[in-house]
Formats: sequence, C-alpha cells, structure tokens
Amino acid sequence: MLGNLFNTLAQASDKTELTVLDICTGAGGEALGLELAGFTNAASIEIDPLACQTLRLNRPSWQVIQSDI
Repeated sequence: MLGNLFNTLAQASDKTELTVLDICTGAGGEALGLELAGFTNAASIEIDPLACQTLRLNRPSWQVIQSDI
C-alpha cells in the first residue's frame, strides 16, 4: 500500500503543484491548513482509528491510511 503511495508522490513531483504526505495526522488540523495554503494532500497516515474515522467523515476525498509508520 505504501509503495503505491510513493509512486503517486513521485508522479506528483513532476507537476508544479505542491503535494504533501501527512504522517501522524491526528484529526487533520495541519493537513487542512496545508490544503488551504494550496497543497494537495496525497495521503494522511494515522494510527488512531477514531482520528481516521474523523478524517474520513470530514475529508472524504482524502486518502486516509490507518497504519503505524
């Protein structure tokens, strides 16, 4: 799963847009701020299942990965 994510990031690096891979996302405050600043969220990685549920409800277009890094 993370291998596909790294491929996505590599492809995104060919573009001029800013892309972020957010780790230890929590409820997504920093990721939301980065999105508002113009970054594209490639994925958010969080271990806490309740935080992942919150992210998925609030930002359904984001790829949320529940995993330890």
